[in-house]
Amino acid sequence: MLILSGRKQSQPRPPGFAEWRGLFTHVQTWAMIAGGVSFAGMQSFYAWLPIYLHQTRHFSLVKAGGSVSLLSLAAILGIITGALLSDLAIRRGWQVLAARRLLVVAGSLLGAAAIAATAFLQSSGAMLAAIAVGSFAAGLAAASWWALVPAVAPNDRLVASLGALQNGGAFLGAAVAPLLVGWLLDHGYDFHTVLVVSAGFALLGAGIYGLALRRPIPDAG
Repeated sequence: MLILSGRKQSQPRPPGFAEWRGLFTHVQTWAMIAGGVSFAGMQSFYAWLPIYLHQTRHFSLVKAGGSVSLLSLAAILGIITGALLSDLAIRRGWQVLAARRLLVVAGSLLGAAAIAATAFLQSSGAMLAAIAVGSFAAGLAAASWWALVPAVAPNDRLVASLGALQNGGAFLGAAVAPLLVGWLLDHGYDFHTVLVVSAGFALLGAGIYGLALRRPIPDAG
């Protein structure tokens, strides 16, 4: 009840199949599915991070594992910061969709820059700082990524459906991106190429959420 207290409607009736199918007639739905793929692709490199630090940067396995643990703290800090900034923007008069979308786009752009910079930095300290910024940026975007769903959904009944579709896109990206990384490494590319590809996913996500989600899906009912 607390979650629904600020909403205009809270109808318990589940959506019918025709109403659910109608989501696919809107560009916002497809943008959120594609955005989910891009969001997962942006983070795909971090699944390979210990191997990158060990094989390319010549970290010991202990040092690589410790570095990854510290970088997780940067992501947590990004999530907290993103949530606070998004809510602050709303309290200052921003529309909910605009405030959520701003943090997703900003986090994606910052993540793209940080991930790409990692490939070109020679100093281990600077490289780890760039990865930490990338982790922070992913958290910054993640804080508003789920919160976008109720702001875009046409009504309360379709929030879960739209969220599942966006999350389905993320699962698809999480499945495809590691395969792409493995293919690149098997065909003579190095981890620096993988970093650039991950940065490209981040830029794609920023474009999708920035350009295709300017308004919510209209409520046909």
